[in-house]
Amino acid sequence: MDAWRTVARRTSMAWMIALVLICGWWTRRRFPRMAALAATGFVAINPTLLAHARLCTTDLPLTVGATLTVIGMIELLRRPRARAAISMIAATVLMICVKHSGIPLAVLAMLGVAMAAAFGVGGFAALSKGRRLRFVSLLILGGVVATILAINALYRFQDTGWTVRALLDGPQPHNCL
Repeated sequence: MDAWRTVARRTSMAWMIALVLICGWWTRRRFPRMAALAATGFVAINPTLLAHARLCTTDLPLTVGATLTVIGMIELLRRPRARAAISMIAATVLMICVKHSGIPLAVLAMLGVAMAAAFGVGGFAALSKGRRLRFVSLLILGGVVATILAINALYRFQDTGWTVRALLDGPQPHNCL
């Protein structure tokens, strides 16, 4: 019993390391070196994140997915390209597959991109209204399809629980300390 807890805790620590590396990589691309080092250091010594790094929960994977979703959204708002859209979709799928409470975050991110496209803000200003509408429609459709496929794949395309009752009756993940 203790062996699997050790593995689970090490996995959580790996997610923490991934979060620090992602924050360091992205801030280094966008800000001067010292600002990126400071931001990375603040993430690395954040007491809440450090406390969760030793627990067997899905909080850190959700945080990594949310961070990647926000990074993808920012990149998409700056320059609406297929690569940025695919990375944002992949991040939202990760976030939702790790924890279903990621769904509201994904909806808000998609809504933010849709609003920017509707009003022609940021990188969307250079696109025509028709291209903006097509781009956002494909982004949302791709996100929904990718999420449905990923969740079904996690359940091995069996008993996917399309009703709330089926989800509530199914086995629930448990937290262990």
